[in-house]
Amino acid sequence: VWRERYGSRDTWIERGVVSDLREWGFNTIGWTAECVAVGDIDVNDWDAPFDAKHSPQWSRRDHDVADMPYCLSLPVASIEGWNINPQYPDVFSREWEDWCAFVARSIVRDHADDPNLIGYFLTDVPAWTGHPTGAGFTEKGERDLGAIADKYYCTIHEAIRSYDPDHLILGDRYNGNRALPASVLDAMSPYVDVLSVQYFPEATDEGRDRMREDLARWHTNTGKPVLIADIGNWCATAANPHRASELRDQRERGADYVAALSLVADEPWLIGWHW
Repeated sequence: VWRERYGSRDTWIERGVVSDLREWGFNTIGWTAECVAVGDIDVNDWDAPFDAKHSPQWSRRDHDVADMPYCLSLPVASIEGWNINPQYPDVFSREWEDWCAFVARSIVRDHADDPNLIGYFLTDVPAWTGHPTGAGFTEKGERDLGAIADKYYCTIHEAIRSYDPDHLILGDRYNGNRALPASVLDAMSPYVDVLSVQYFPEATDEGRDRMREDLARWHTNTGKPVLIADIGNWCATAANPHRASELRDQRERGADYVAALSLVADEPWLIGWHW
């Protein structure tokens, strides 16, 4: 079907992806890797990590074809909350420095002069504490979490800046539905330009108010502008009846999005949101 409709990757990007995004009112490409879950998962459960395979994200050439503002993801540390096989690095090791240098050399260097580039995300929903599998930085010794976070952010910051002194460092895409350790946020602040938070509020006035209050508090504590790096809701459909929630249909989903984003759209600390 894809070959008959598009025939080439360039045509798909231009007439498929970009055409759809512009028609729907989006102005930024924020994530381009496809996630494929291996085995059965409960898609509504934050505490159920799964085995996920990600395709490579778009190349510089792909983004040149799209000609839209975009963000890149840097695979800094595989400590995502959804990752069933997390690997917590020893951030005080030479291996960690070499890895961050490799990430910057292999990704940042190719995009650093692109006027469409907005900036770089780091780890997706990192489990700084309380990973569902039981893994964590506490296994690395007696150094406290703040010192670990400082070394983590400092090392990748220096690696990025060695190739790109200009574009934004958007930081980890924190899970706003989990506690964000104050020591990690304090350590992040000198090295990251934007506080990126994924937040999935409950579809109630109370849930949306909680999101605004949390984001405002984290902004005040860090002094950073906020990007809602993902926000989502769902409802049961014929193809996916297990996606049931308090929202009964797509119309209620749309109304919930409008209510959630309207609540924060005028906040001076909000610079955008991704879906």
